[in-house]
Amino acid sequence: MAGLRLQSGNLIAALQSIPDTLKEAARVDGASPLQVFWSITLPLLRPTISPPPC
Repeated sequence: MAGLRLQSGNLIAALQSIPDTLKEAARVDGASPLQVFWSITLPLLRPTISPPPC
């Protein structure tokens, strides 16, 4: 259970570290919320959510 808490804490920290200016610039350029998620949020979270190398 501790691993789940640690992982969710890391995910929250990573989400909070994404600059709002990036998301705001995408919205000004006409991106939909889904496009902002797929093009900005998810790529920046990928190091946090991908499994470590074996």
